[in-house]
Amino acid sequence: MRVLVPLFVCVTACAFAPPVSAASRDTRIYQYKNWEVRLVTWDDGSSSCVAEVSYVNGDAFSIWQDKSGGIRLQLYSPDWNFGAKDRYADIELQVDNHNYWRVAKADFYKNSVLIDPPDDSSTHQFLAEIKTGNQLFLYDGNGKRQSDYSLAGSQASLDAMGSCLARLR
Repeated sequence: MRVLVPLFVCVTACAFAPPVSAASRDTRIYQYKNWEVRLVTWDDGSSSCVAEVSYVNGDAFSIWQDKSGGIRLQLYSPDWNFGAKDRYADIELQVDNHNYWRVAKADFYKNSVLIDPPDDSSTHQFLAEIKTGNQLFLYDGNGKRQSDYSLAGSQASLDAMGSCLARLR
């Protein structure tokens, strides 16, 4: 249930998905620049929507959401190898030059950093910054920059994610 990889690599699981052995199929809802929005459905009938910016080198930033409204953020790189046991560490995310968004105990699993943000005003503000921002930066708990992701096209993509979620309801 924990394995998340970019859509262009393989859609086998997400934050709300059944175990990895479950088959999935996906439908592209929208594409703009390096962003895609897809409806992902597993063989048990459950579905989620994902908005993702991905790169040729395999790096990706994804926002997953299912009909319950729960959100999971995933930062992925084939160069990371955190192992198959969950590990937790503090990280910081920043959009452009806005304030840092501190995440206590982000889940480090295999090639992903997974974040289940609370449904509160800080999360909504952070998602609004993603929508209108240019660049997302990932920092480790010591403030060292680890990765960055283009947000060009994120506003239209997150709007399209709303259309995808409407299909789930």
